[in-house]
Amino acid sequence: MLITQEAPEGAVALDLEISKTDEIVVVRCRGRIVFGAEADELRRVVLGSLNESKRIVLSLAAILYLDSSGVDTLVASFISARNRGAEIKFADLSSAVRRVLTSTNVHRLFEVHDSIEDAVKSFYLTPRAFNRIAADANTEEEIRRRAYELYEARGCEDGRDVQDWLEAEAEITRRTERAAA
Repeated sequence: MLITQEAPEGAVALDLEISKTDEIVVVRCRGRIVFGAEADELRRVVLGSLNESKRIVLSLAAILYLDSSGVDTLVASFISARNRGAEIKFADLSSAVRRVLTSTNVHRLFEVHDSIEDAVKSFYLTPRAFNRIAADANTEEEIRRRAYELYEARGCEDGRDVQDWLEAEAEITRRTERAAA
């Protein structure tokens, strides 16, 4: 689905391209996120996407300009997602977006990835959990099978649950070893 917000002549509009893969909504933003119709449209699309999915990636690679209202829209979207038990991750920050988010220290709120693919992958196994599962596996299929078994065995819904479980198991092992020593 492609949503385009019309802009006055000479102005850069906000184009939003929305796709969905494996229950993850990816919103590719192009143009500018500024006070007015652009920020309102992004907010509307994100809120609508939150009704469809608890996992959203916002790609900001093609955002040329971000004003304070645009920053507010990103923060409000992030908070709305959290309040609904959902996550929004950011990908491909343009230099303009990175500069604004860094100078305002807002970047610390967000999980930012270098690419859409990295952001999508991050919804699954965390690197620490993946490394533990993959440690002695010989094939990618075996890694997938182990991850699936771990999800089923522990009732895990996402990679964060797996990581939490693995960290808890490691802590229990450390305490048991200390108590035995």
